Amino acid sequence: SGPHALAILAALTGKAAPPPRRAVLRQLNDPQNGEPIDRALVLAFAAPASATGEDVVEYQCHGGRAVVERLLAALVAHDGARLALPGEFTRRALANGRIDLTEAEGLADLIEAGTAPSLSQNVVDAFRYHVDFAARRPNGETGWSPCRPEPKRRSTMSATTTRRRWTRPSCGT
Repeated sequence: SGPHALAILAALTGKAAPPPRRAVLRQLNDPQNGEPIDRALVLAFAAPASATGEDVVEYQCHGGRAVVERLLAALVAHDGARLALPGEFTRRALANGRIDLTEAEGLADLIEAGTAPSLSQNVVDAFRYHVDFAARRPNGETGWSPCRPEPKRRSTMSATTTRRRWTRPSCGT
């Protein structure tokens, strides 16, 4: 992600970036010595219509350790490229207005989920906010509000306990 993402893709493939949001199969070569790294699917996402609000390239390569290490080495060999820090994509998305603080906190909860039940609930919550963000209407209205009562949902406390009912807390309206 960043201003050099599309140029690095062109250096690795010897071709221009594919049209935004279209997966294409490309041969990835090490730009320094021309040796092949892998044939991989690549997708380009142009700013500002990407998850971070910046140009983003996604590489879907074969998962062998040697392939991944060679691809990462070729990527970071370019000026201005480095490995992302933990949480950096979320920080960039927040800074560029692609997500709000609630969504950033939901993603943090999703990443830090330690049990299957908490993971399941965090996925539901993160997806709800993501869908809400994507479905904003031109007048700024959204399809869901934390202050509007939701229908009651069932959640399982564990495989052996009984079910309990819960609703989102009211905001006093």
